Amino acid sequence: MELLERDRCLADLAEWLDAAAERGGCIALVAGEAGIGKTVLLQEFSRRQRKARVLWGACDALFTPRPLGPLHDIGRQTQGALLTALNSGATRDLIFTAALDELEREKALVVFERMKPLSICLNFWAGASTARTSCS
Repeated sequence: MELLERDRCLADLAEWLDAAAERGGCIALVAGEAGIGKTVLLQEFSRRQRKARVLWGACDALFTPRPLGPLHDIGRQTQGALLTALNSGATRDLIFTAALDELEREKALVVFERMKPLSICLNFWAGASTARTSCS
């Protein structure tokens, strides 16, 4: 599918990713009305991505969402210490430490979907970062 009139958005995302690589991290928020194409935009940006691995996590659209849902999604993708910590019933401190360790291991574009009140949040991790991120 070809995206129409999204060249400026894709260029902005690429600039932010480049800046993140230079400065050690960046958060970009993509918001808009339902159905406007936020997810499709990020899927296309991710598909074009060659500078960092892409990790996706989503907050559940359930009445009672699962705690730390996006981290579970990312843990399943990375298959490392984060997944082990989540599956072992570790404390939140250990889970977030494992998450940060995973993100600092290799450059990553992290996409969190369905965050309230924000629609989509991208975290550009460029290695040794001290930023803390959570989704609730």
